[in-house]
Amino acid sequence: MYTRNIERPSRTKNVFKFSSLKMSRIIAVESSLEFLACFHFEYSPDVLSFKSQPKGFYYKCHNKKLPYTPDFQIKRKSNNKASFVEIKPKVKASHPEFIEKFVLRIEKSESLGKDLILLTERVLSAEPYISNLKLFHRYAGFHEFNDIDITLLKTINKHRSIIAIT
Repeated sequence: MYTRNIERPSRTKNVFKFSSLKMSRIIAVESSLEFLACFHFEYSPDVLSFKSQPKGFYYKCHNKKLPYTPDFQIKRKSNNKASFVEIKPKVKASHPEFIEKFVLRIEKSESLGKDLILLTERVLSAEPYISNLKLFHRYAGFHEFNDIDITLLKTINKHRSIIAIT
């Protein structure tokens, strides 16, 4: 297993930073889709914790040992288990080469005792849910949630929308 460090400056990669109250720190991610995933993880009642770029692993493909680092590791309340999460645009996720490698990564991940979940922009960008989470995040600030915040989050998660922001 190994760990990638994405917080170093790079000329070729943008680094997005998400301020997480749940994790009490800034989460650095490599893409706008990963940034959207942070909103879902931050405000999901089922996600107890999340971490970007967790320790990776090696898996075999065509008799080669290939490295893999998941985009996130989350710990869920529903099964009290850590899971890896891969974030990909649907176009890339439907490519045959990606699918072949992803199946092998799932098998290796399961041998390590963790699920590997794939999320695409269809889930991460669903409107008006994502806009409501962004709006809530903007005004919530970096403080503990009060009763109003908790009620609002429960309503957003229950109905997956409150307002339509265009």
